[in-house]
Amino acid sequence: MTGDPIIAERFAEIAGVCTRVLEVPGDGPAILLLHGFTDSADSWRPLLAELAARSRRAVAVDMPGSGHAPPLGRPVLSSLDQFADGFVRAYAGGEGAVLAGNSLGGLVALRAAARPALPLLAVAGLGPAGLAYHQRLESLARWLTRLDPVLRVVDRLPVPRPIVRGAMRVLYDRRLARGRGDASLGRRYASHIDGVRDLGRIRSDLIAVNRDETHLSEDSLRSIAVPVLLVWGDADHLADVGGAPLLLRTVAESKLVVLDDCGHCPQVEAPGIVARLLVTLPASAIPNGADRADGAKAPQPKITWENP
Repeated sequence: MTGDPIIAERFAEIAGVCTRVLEVPGDGPAILLLHGFTDSADSWRPLLAELAARSRRAVAVDMPGSGHAPPLGRPVLSSLDQFADGFVRAYAGGEGAVLAGNSLGGLVALRAAARPALPLLAVAGLGPAGLAYHQRLESLARWLTRLDPVLRVVDRLPVPRPIVRGAMRVLYDRRLARGRGDASLGRRYASHIDGVRDLGRIRSDLIAVNRDETHLSEDSLRSIAVPVLLVWGDADHLADVGGAPLLLRTVAESKLVVLDDCGHCPQVEAPGIVARLLVTLPASAIPNGADRADGAKAPQPKITWENP
């Protein structure tokens, strides 16, 4: 046990990858959690505490390329798909599981929802990648790709590790958590950055992700056969909620909850609300407003607003 005594921390082998998991005990189907790009299982600690208070079992994992996990494989998405499959099969048990992900983890979760062989009961995407991106994120990816040869020289500069980690902690506290996360989250986030060379590895991973087809097509969404819950902050400046209607029109059971004055990481800014939503799955997902494949007309989509 480390930090919060209710959260167990240990290492496990998942799909051939030795990585770290954070787990809380409880009843009901396990809620399995996939973090976003550059983040780690630590970003789920506030939510894990909320789920533990509700006596619901949950497991967060360091995905390859992050936290205590080994480097990210190539191609990125197929590598993460394989890892997610192993994660679900390792922790779903006989009841099946709910798979939730933030950002890149949300994209991985939605892709998993389209694989019918997995024992999934429902999937939740928190500000998920794959539906639409804000222009600033797309511009960042383009510029990093163009400037990569120059930045590789910067990667060799002898910048002291404490300075790099301090800068990354500020980035997390101010931009990702928007000043609303516990101070320990920023420290944990920065602790996984080994120095300026590690920033080069992260940039290389981002460029590799950008080379993959990260946009979920309507055809791929039609393959989703489990209920889907989308949770979006209305102040998310990375993933664009404007992409949500495509999923709501296409997936037979889906729901969007928009959180007022919340950014890209609802699990950090509004863990209580997210926990309440997750423990109701799959029952909280309702038919959307799209024409179904059988030609029947489904009810209008339910889009709700919550104030953290």
